Amino acid sequence: MGIGAGSRHAPEYPEGGASKGWTEIEYRNFGDEAEGRFYGGVWFGKPGWVALDDFPFDEFCYVRKGVVRFTDSCGESRDFATDDAFFLPRGFTGRWEVIEATELAYVALGPF
Repeated sequence: MGIGAGSRHAPEYPEGGASKGWTEIEYRNFGDEAEGRFYGGVWFGKPGWVALDDFPFDEFCYVRKGVVRFTDSCGESRDFATDDAFFLPRGFTGRWEVIEATELAYVALGPF
């Protein structure tokens, strides 16, 4: 798993849905979203934030390097750094912030 392996995806967000200059790229290395069960790979992000509203699937992530922060709709925040793992549940509403350039290994779980 790594840069250039698998299919490349770079989501776009609506106006105001991400900080200016928000950059993220993911490489899907296994699974298939079209099958509706799971897919996974490596995600790369640079400092900034994106607003998440009713996150559409469950996702498990392992921080290979960097620091990310999640702030939920109640204002509670939690940081995850190199070698931490976290689970982002379907339906999460809040902010995903990249504090330091980050590389994650992830598995997204359907149905999609």
